[in-house]
Amino acid sequence: MSTHMETAILLVDDEAAIRELFAVLLEPYTVVKAPDAATALTLLASRPFHLVITDYLMPGMPGDQLIREICARFARTQTVLMSAHADLATLASACGADDYYLKGEPLDGLLTKVEALLLQPAGDHSQT
Repeated sequence: MSTHMETAILLVDDEAAIRELFAVLLEPYTVVKAPDAATALTLLASRPFHLVITDYLMPGMPGDQLIREICARFARTQTVLMSAHADLATLASACGADDYYLKGEPLDGLLTKVEALLLQPAGDHSQT
């Protein structure tokens, strides 16, 4: 079983303040931050991540498209789609995300989702 520090999480959001806040929340883990999907894909190609948490609305490639790319290219990496928009559950399901987080909900809810996902065996999205 891996320790928290060995668990790598990639946090993708175009808002620096959100990246910093969530990185502090996820401090028990190794957190790498990316400002956009293109940077995230480059990072994913360079090293393994257990989990990617990505915003939905970002310049360039949106988060749902990033998750589709992750499912196709990095099938064992788990994903969480986050947004402030209400129809997030439908969006997350449609793109193959393992879970979702509605911005504005209590932050401990995100931490609970992360911990639950990391306890599960790595998924295989290649069949979706």
